[in-house]
Amino acid sequence: MTLILADRVKVIEGIIDDLKECMIPNFFEECGWAAEQKYNRPGFIRSAITGVLITTAIIACFASRRKSS
Repeated sequence: MTLILADRVKVIEGIIDDLKECMIPNFFEECGWAAEQKYNRPGFIRSAITGVLITTAIIACFASRRKSS
C-alpha cells in the first residue's frame, strides 16, 4: 500500500511540475486511454461515463451550495 501511495504522490508532483513549466499534461496519452479505447472499448466507455457522472455531481453540489449561500 505504501508503494501505491508513493506512486500517486509522484503522479501529482509530476502534474504540478508540468503546470509550473506552463505545459498542460496530456492525460489521454499518459494514462493509456488510447490503448484502453482500442483493446477494451466497453471498459473505456464505462470509465468515461463514470468520470462524467462524478464530475457532473461534484459541479452540481458546488453550484447548489453557492446558490444557498
